[in-house]
Amino acid sequence: MPSPAELLMGRKLKTILPSHPGQLKPTFDVERAREAFRKRQIIQNKYANKHATVLPVQHQNVKVWFKQKVKEPWKQGTKIQVGPQPRSYIIKGEDGGAFRENRFHIRQDYTENDNP
Repeated sequence: MPSPAELLMGRKLKTILPSHPGQLKPTFDVERAREAFRKRQIIQNKYANKHATVLPVQHQNVKVWFKQKVKEPWKQGTKIQVGPQPRSYIIKGEDGGAFRENRFHIRQDYTENDNP
């Protein structure tokens, strides 16, 4: 497989060593190299997404438990809005502070649904 620079230029690149002018002309099919690259990407994508799942939608104004730091206990709060980045949420804590957390640090609070 040619180097990325050779793929970009479509030929062998000059070096400080003397080379024959015939070596500087394109010698390989760029389209075939692109097709091989696309096939590798498809195979990599297949294995990378093997265990990927679509996460369920999380709604706003829902009571949640969240962790601000790893070693701290879980705190209770309310999910206010979807954050600026994907899978991040703005949470208002019981103490009134607003925190941005991702889904890893958020658990839904099911205690209010259990009470009749």
